[in-house]
Amino acid sequence: ARAAAEKFGEGLQGALRAGRTYKLLANRVVDGERRVKFRLLQADSAFNYHDYVVVTNGGTQSAVDVHILTTGEPLSGSLRRSLLPVAVELKKGIIARLTTKESAYVENLPTILKMTKLQTDPKGALAAYASLPPVLRTDKNVLTLRVQAASFVDDAAYLAAMEDFRRAFPNDPALGVMSIDYFYLKKMHKEAIEQVSAVEKATGPDAHLNSLRAGIHSEIGAIDPAKKELATALALEPDLPEAVQLAIALDLASNDEAAALAKIKDAK
Repeated sequence: ARAAAEKFGEGLQGALRAGRTYKLLANRVVDGERRVKFRLLQADSAFNYHDYVVVTNGGTQSAVDVHILTTGEPLSGSLRRSLLPVAVELKKGIIARLTTKESAYVENLPTILKMTKLQTDPKGALAAYASLPPVLRTDKNVLTLRVQAASFVDDAAYLAAMEDFRRAFPNDPALGVMSIDYFYLKKMHKEAIEQVSAVEKATGPDAHLNSLRAGIHSEIGAIDPAKKELATALALEPDLPEAVQLAIALDLASNDEAAALAKIKDAK
């Protein structure tokens, strides 16, 4: 568990060094747990929420787990599932006594680990996925890695990976954010907007979600709804770059130079 926490922290530090932003959104109680929610946002509007479970022990507060939006489960759940085959092997001692899937997972662990290099070698991660036996290609952890790797390659690979995930796990919570991209790439803009709203209903308000809807509205020429979403976004988070930039662009497109100049001055 400590190694997983360290790896999660290293990944987050790498994301911040790469220019992504990490913003505190909420500090509240959920189902009796103290939760602290952060938004991880990158330049292409891809996002994730990290909802830390915080406990107090001896006057010291610490995070004991983190719910991750894009996996639809806490980090401990993902870790437990990925380590289960290895734990079973250690307990039983011989691979021959494992289930077919557990045995395949243990035997192919080096290949699965190659997939975790998806940010630095996404094509290599997809090649590693393709070399796995069929029984592992529908494993949730493995499919999640494939989707993430494909997002760094091209739209065709990304869409194909999402299609396979949706078929394998049609009711999985991880489909929330994934479905936004899925519908958008299929040019199903109404459904993409509805999916952004579904994520908002499940996770709470966030200016980025308003900005996402505004971007989709503006792309299909629905300028008034886009401006309304941006007004909400800027009220929630006046310095959100993507909202400021799109709002200025829409003002200029509408020949409202005064409004654009006012936003430029406010952004300085």
